[in-house]
Amino acid sequence: MFYSIKTGLIGLCFLILSISAYSQEGQKFAIANVDSVVASLSEFKAAQKELESYAGEINQQLQGMQKRMQEKYNELLQNQNTWTKEKLDIAQKELQEAQSSYANFENTSGKNYNKKQQDLLTPIYNKVSEAIKAMAKDKSYTYVLPSNMFIFSAKADDLTNDLISKLSK
Repeated sequence: MFYSIKTGLIGLCFLILSISAYSQEGQKFAIANVDSVVASLSEFKAAQKELESYAGEINQQLQGMQKRMQEKYNELLQNQNTWTKEKLDIAQKELQEAQSSYANFENTSGKNYNKKQQDLLTPIYNKVSEAIKAMAKDKSYTYVLPSNMFIFSAKADDLTNDLISKLSK
């Protein structure tokens, strides 16, 4: 999610810079550290806590599944010389099913986590984006670019603190 937003912003920035190279008259540039703005929001902090809790639940379930698989494996090893072939085959099949269930749960829970992360963070990034657009319009900036793209930029043109103040109200 973060990677795709940053990649999109970087691509947009290069497009904007290449277009602006043709005509610099009347154009005003500003920068903003979007990650800092987002990280300052209470909604982001709440979303992070919710995601951490969700990840903890998933990990707890995975650890439980792993423990049960290990117990099945240990039981199989311990009894391989005393069980009948039929009993061994059943135990091996149960172990394979447990491994398959583990892999499926791990895959599904990863997808569910990513979906939850996207559901929680997209509205926050949209809120910041709208605030950037509004501030750019209010302050007559033609472009607002991510601050991490520049080695140097004038502090007066950095909207980060103004955005944090505006969104913290």
